[in-house]
Amino acid sequence: MRPFAGPPALVTDGKGAYREAMLETWGKVPEYGGRGAPPKLPRPGEDWYYVQIIKKRKGRKLESVRIKIIYGDPEEVKKKVGCHTAYVERTHLTCATDEWTARSQDPFLFKGASFP
Repeated sequence: MRPFAGPPALVTDGKGAYREAMLETWGKVPEYGGRGAPPKLPRPGEDWYYVQIIKKRKGRKLESVRIKIIYGDPEEVKKKVGCHTAYVERTHLTCATDEWTARSQDPFLFKGASFP
C-alpha cells in the first residue's frame, strides 16, 4: 500500500476555490531546469483526479449539467471517480446534516457556515 502523497479523488460543484486549495496544499514546485526564470508556482501531480459538476438552473428547474475535468486524464477520471452528481449532492447533505446536528446540541453558541 502506497503512502498518502496527494489529494483524494475529488468531485465538487462549480463553486469554491478547490483548485487553488489543492495546489496550495499538495502542489509541488518543479525543479529548476537551468533555463529561464526558476518556477515558483506549484503544479498538480500526474495522479490527481478532480472533476467539477456544474448545474445550471432556471428557477427550480434543472436546465443542464456540465462536467468539467480539472485534473487528470479524462478516461482515467471517468474510471476512477465517475462523473455523477450524486457525489456532490452527498457531500452537501453531509455538511448540512453536520451543521444541523451541531445547532441542535447548542443553538445559542454555534455559528455555522450559513450564519450571516
